[in-house]
Amino acid sequence: MFGLNIDPNNPRGNPDPAELRDLGVLQVRYTFYDSSPGDQPDPGKVNFYRERAAAYKNAGISSLIILTYDTYPNRPSPDDSDGAWDQYIERFARRSGQIAQALAEFSPAFQVWNEPDHPPHSGYVPTLRENVFGRMLRQSQAAV
Repeated sequence: MFGLNIDPNNPRGNPDPAELRDLGVLQVRYTFYDSSPGDQPDPGKVNFYRERAAAYKNAGISSLIILTYDTYPNRPSPDDSDGAWDQYIERFARRSGQIAQALAEFSPAFQVWNEPDHPPHSGYVPTLRENVFGRMLRQSQAAV
């Protein structure tokens, strides 16, 4: 088995790294959750994910960490102005870079958000317009 989605915040979705290794898992994919609104990620969350990334790396498993609306709060709605999104993207990208720096010694890969749904799903809030997603990717990549 090459990769597996896990949830370190959910005991039922967070197998022991040794168990994953024994199953042949080479990479785990999980979201970095941090609902703190400040300019810095929550230090407790950073430590939580550092411990997880270290445990996976020590077991020979790489991490693919998802940076999304669960990583930085207060995203605008999909139909908000570009200006509202630009402000959010700036803060999101800064947080992404801070997380990448804090976890760099574990050599994780990062997934920024998710591709826009096409066509957009009515009522599905995480949907992004393509141009917003493109700006988010560029700025987050530069920060990471």
